[in-house]
Amino acid sequence: MNRKQKRILGGAAVVLCACYLGGAAFFAGHTYPNTTVDGKDASLLSYTRAQALITAAATEGSLGIRVKDLSYSLHRKDVLGVESRDNWKEALSEGSSFAWPLALFRRHELLSKRTLDVHREEVEKHLEEQGLFELSLPAKDATLSEFAEDAGYSIVPAETGWSANKDEILNLVEQALVSDRTELDLTDTFAVQPAVQTDDAALTEKMNARNLLVRHNFTFFIGPVTQQLDSATLNSWLLRRARARPDWITLRLRPM
Repeated sequence: MNRKQKRILGGAAVVLCACYLGGAAFFAGHTYPNTTVDGKDASLLSYTRAQALITAAATEGSLGIRVKDLSYSLHRKDVLGVESRDNWKEALSEGSSFAWPLALFRRHELLSKRTLDVHREEVEKHLEEQGLFELSLPAKDATLSEFAEDAGYSIVPAETGWSANKDEILNLVEQALVSDRTELDLTDTFAVQPAVQTDDAALTEKMNARNLLVRHNFTFFIGPVTQQLDSATLNSWLLRRARARPDWITLRLRPM
């Protein structure tokens, strides 16, 4: 090999080395070709622009929180960020920038939720302002209704209550935000069950006993005197007795 050829090869090697090092330096701060964020093109962007794109995608929308018929909400932009540089930079570069010649021919797909930082303090602040942490709903036992002329006594259904502490709520909300959910229903998770259910046997027996009394008329024969005791009178007695002693149980009468 003569001197001219050596010079040509040496020059080519210098150019290739410069291109390689230049590419490594460029891709140390930029995304590779064929890079997408949530399906949107993010090729050859600086990491600053890429971070802005990721942040916009990750913080779009809101999370709705429900407890029975009560609603609360968190705007993702208020409680999420992409501030951990290692998270999104590693996700975009997928390794050392010195491997850029190989990376040029691969697809680089990134989901914004992989890079999320949940600001727990902001979540707590916004939910505190909306009153979620102070919410406590007592359970309501099933009970007997007031007397109705057409229906007699019936059972008023039991209602579940609700109670949760702050950390339990925050943990579930944080999981929902990271999972990119739009709705979180906490009603069943922290439900408090009533002591007397709608199908309680003792309550049903009490209802049947009262209805048996108030739906019948009774006739008493005392010597030559006949006395009629109607259902309206019986019901008024029951109401007075129940107000005086709410725990009073009616007589267990059986039809003859």
